[in-house]
Amino acid sequence: MKSTLVIFGLVLLGCSQSSGSYDASGAGGGGVPVGGGAGGGGGGAFNATEESDRQPMDQSDGEPDRGQPLSTGACDGLDTVARVVDAVVSDSDDSASATGARASLTDGRSPSPLSVRTQDFLNLYPPALPATVEPLSVSVDLRPSLVPGFFELAAMVHAAPSTEPLPPLVAVALLDTSKEWDDTMTARAKLVLDALSPKVQSLAVLTTDPSVEPATDIGALSLSTGGDLNEGLTRAYDMAFTSGPEDATRRVFLLGPGSGDPTSLDTAFISERASAAVLLHTVGIGSPDATRELRSAARYGHGSYSWVGDAEDASRVIGDRVDGLFRAAYTDVRLNLTLPWYFSIVSPESEQTVSTDQAQPQSLAAGETMVFPFKIAACDATVVDAASVVDVSLSATSMADGERKTVALQKSLAELESADHTALQKVMVVYQYAEALKTLDPVRLAAARSSAEDAAQTATDPDLTKIAGLIALHPALQ
Repeated sequence: MKSTLVIFGLVLLGCSQSSGSYDASGAGGGGVPVGGGAGGGGGGAFNATEESDRQPMDQSDGEPDRGQPLSTGACDGLDTVARVVDAVVSDSDDSASATGARASLTDGRSPSPLSVRTQDFLNLYPPALPATVEPLSVSVDLRPSLVPGFFELAAMVHAAPSTEPLPPLVAVALLDTSKEWDDTMTARAKLVLDALSPKVQSLAVLTTDPSVEPATDIGALSLSTGGDLNEGLTRAYDMAFTSGPEDATRRVFLLGPGSGDPTSLDTAFISERASAAVLLHTVGIGSPDATRELRSAARYGHGSYSWVGDAEDASRVIGDRVDGLFRAAYTDVRLNLTLPWYFSIVSPESEQTVSTDQAQPQSLAAGETMVFPFKIAACDATVVDAASVVDVSLSATSMADGERKTVALQKSLAELESADHTALQKVMVVYQYAEALKTLDPVRLAAARSSAEDAAQTATDPDLTKIAGLIALHPALQ
């Protein structure tokens, strides 16, 4: 059976590497050879990458000490054939970890290191890409790091904004009152519904308590604890199927604390409804650390998982994302990356080997960007050739006609290094921010803040200033 490598939300499928592969950890970093045996155990379920199952990451950043180039002779025995990596992004629409971290830092608290998911941060803070007329495009950016022989690389997939008007939109919001409910959750749920209501033609709100009649306004509902989540989801899906005109696009939104056991969810039922084109989006409104139930429900429901703590969150992940929530342009997005023979993928995170049939197809909405970040290392800095070529091939299934679309790109290292790096700079600032939060290390956090501040001086992107300000609030830097 083909195996995969899960890296901070990336799933690398069928990576090829010669048996005499270079291991960057031998140079003092936390490197992992492409296609090497992952350190997370084999054959586990895909959701084994959930927060509570993950181990704290290696405190290194995947690179050797500054100023220590890779040793000469490290390339000896390597086959001079290209390195091929097939990758998909796991949880390509989720952002809950990033908004939850913002809330914790704003309150002067450290986010739980095991709740930080780097892909969520990349989803919340995507890079701005040049406008293109192509409906589906891929760009790649590469630059040397501070260590000779090490490079930062990002492949960015973009779906052009749709020019077609949205169909009628039907939303059914289920409030999970089967668990303890409080006034804070009521206030956050109202923010979500206020952000959603102007965007849809039909909005119904119900609770898991079957004795409470559905309403169009949360203020008309009794929010006492009661009911069963699976039964509530059944009623919510039934209402979504029967509401609005025949040509409507229908979504169910599950709002709740997310503190339940994900194994108690009727995931087969949720998957069946997703296959019938009624996707499930989940929104956490309780503790940002209680995530497993809602993330699992969204995954099986082919939707997104967000966390909302204030009006800014509600606007960013709900109100401003109506296309992303209701209209996917492409699904099963997969990237093929071919690197020169002397490169290996370097990752600072622990990895989990799983079977490829557990790498669920991920969707890309019109007007949105999917980011594939990599750190790569040459076996010897002296063998890096500016004329060497990086090949990128993208494939995705169009939701409009069901056809498989492909896009190819080929760039030399010289072309990549001489290009503008504004997009890659933001990707790496966001990456460094998330990775530093996992360590509680003031040195790593200060470096991440410095990177964000430096980037903010050269790029007109308000996210960079926000990130620098959030890192500065971390208790480890006080």
